[in-house]
Amino acid sequence: MENEAEKLSEVYEKLTRLPKETFEAGAIVEWIPGLKNKKMKADMMIVTEVLKDPIIDDSWTSSSAYYKEQLDLRIGALDSDGDLLEYFIDSRRVTAFYY
Repeated sequence: MENEAEKLSEVYEKLTRLPKETFEAGAIVEWIPGLKNKKMKADMMIVTEVLKDPIIDDSWTSSSAYYKEQLDLRIGALDSDGDLLEYFIDSRRVTAFYY
């Protein structure tokens, strides 16, 4: 139980970290461990657009993890065929990938 509480505190700190990272189109990003909330195979993505005004996703019910999620990044990820698929995500869940 103590381990779970520590893990919850750790991922909460990651999600609410300040200052918030800023991204530009073309930046390569990756999920922050413990904060991936999209069912996609890619762990590395490219920012294709930074939204000035976040999309507030209210299409889900209040019991959904996606309800009122602030989607402020459009990212592209390669699927298993090598095609680029785009998703809207919450930028607090990713960090810059340095290669």
